[in-house]
Amino acid sequence: MPLLHVTSPQYGRMRYGFSLTYPFGLAKQWDQPYPKAFAEKFSLLTVEANPTVACSITDWLSIGGGVRLIYGKGEVDNEIGAPLSPMATLSRSSDGIDTQLGYNLAVSIRPNERWSMAATYRSEVKLDLDGHTDMQAMAGSMPLAAYSGDGSVSVNLPAVLSLATAFSFDRLTVELAWDRTYWSSFSNLDFSYPVNFLNSPFAPFDAVSVKNWDDSDAYRIGLTYDWNERWTTTLGFTYDRTPVPTHSLGYELPDADATVYCAGARYRYSPSTEFGLSYMYYRTRSRSVEAADANLSGIDGRFTDGGAHAVTFGVIMTF
Repeated sequence: MPLLHVTSPQYGRMRYGFSLTYPFGLAKQWDQPYPKAFAEKFSLLTVEANPTVACSITDWLSIGGGVRLIYGKGEVDNEIGAPLSPMATLSRSSDGIDTQLGYNLAVSIRPNERWSMAATYRSEVKLDLDGHTDMQAMAGSMPLAAYSGDGSVSVNLPAVLSLATAFSFDRLTVELAWDRTYWSSFSNLDFSYPVNFLNSPFAPFDAVSVKNWDDSDAYRIGLTYDWNERWTTTLGFTYDRTPVPTHSLGYELPDADATVYCAGARYRYSPSTEFGLSYMYYRTRSRSVEAADANLSGIDGRFTDGGAHAVTFGVIMTF
């Protein structure tokens, strides 16, 4: 996905910025019969445009803030078949979009030229994803019931508090950061329709899915080394705690504690142009769940080999 960050020159004590990012995203697909009942396809895309302004109060203190314009798009497909639904096959296909506003605040302190500290806060944003839903109940090849109409679901994007510090030792800069993500705002997943399906074949799709996630922490360390005027290399490591408790672990996000490893290099082609290449490996730990844990998805098994790879190419230009 294309990321964009723009920072203006300093005008007096003011500086302006803009970023285009993707703060929360998810996509899962399952082919096996039981997981398909929960997430044959489950995806959420968010796009954030964030204009900001910063003010240098003194030589060592700066504050900033901005508006978060977030666009969200969600898609959910389910299929409940044998042996979960012996009398009929139930299917649902839903999509929805929404755009909402939030805010972010920041403060930066620089005790000396080598040492800096910062705190940022990004507000919670609630997306009401309104769109279209198709549902069908089939007994073999015979249709039993169908619905095609409006459908919606609310998703809370949590607030995030970040504290970070960086210290430079000649050519080496060491960065430490702690993120607190307030996932406890995500209490349930409740699809809404203009009709009540509780006493119909589509009742499983009209039930509230309890989540009650926990607030989670991430701990990060980064190393940047300037080899010479041309080359800079970076290394990073993160330990990321999962917010998903055992009782509400589901196939749409079978999450676990994760470790993140990343490395990169930047090449200064000219005083105004730099090129960068980075790699990230996100590895989730194995996680066992037993039916005796009273988990709401009825999972009895072990999730293994979770993770993701990401390669990023970037260009930095100064005007």
